[in-house]
Amino acid sequence: PGLGDVRALCDRVILLDKGTVLKDGDPDEVVDFYNAMIADRENAKFSVEQKRNDKGWLHTRSGTFEAFATSVNLLDAKALTLVSTAVVGQELLLRVDIEVKEPLPKLVLGLMLRDRTGHVIWGTNTWHTRQILEKPVVGQKLHFDIAFDCDLGPGSYSFSTAVTGSDTHLDANYEWQDNVVVFDVVNTTRPIFVG
Repeated sequence: PGLGDVRALCDRVILLDKGTVLKDGDPDEVVDFYNAMIADRENAKFSVEQKRNDKGWLHTRSGTFEAFATSVNLLDAKALTLVSTAVVGQELLLRVDIEVKEPLPKLVLGLMLRDRTGHVIWGTNTWHTRQILEKPVVGQKLHFDIAFDCDLGPGSYSFSTAVTGSDTHLDANYEWQDNVVVFDVVNTTRPIFVG
């Protein structure tokens, strides 16, 4: 099974490396830890932090932190107020601020939207949208606004962010954050639908 299936089908996961238990626990903890470990197995500066929020979502942060998100917020696009519960059809804005701490050849911001079970709903990055930042200046603070309409069915969702040097966080993983923004969606005005 794929890693999404592991999250959905298992209630406990054990990660082994050459017969040694590296991680034993809830599926999301072990899968996110595994993904972080694979992203930069050879880098001594690489670290992984995990903590669970009050709603049960696991926030995993990993990377070398040569560049990292100083804030990630979901906002109402018109009022610019924080959103924890969105309404179907609402105009939203994901705001990501990044700080560059060390000289880098390139900087790419990646985004991934997942449902409560961990399945990817949507994802892209500035590599694919041809918005790669070449040689960002050390100390530079970058600001990204991603506007979108909330065309999601009722439920709970999360955004993950990746600050990398290419089209994948497996190459230069400066920072990866799973479930950095968690929000609910309700339907108060539209015909009932799922998805």
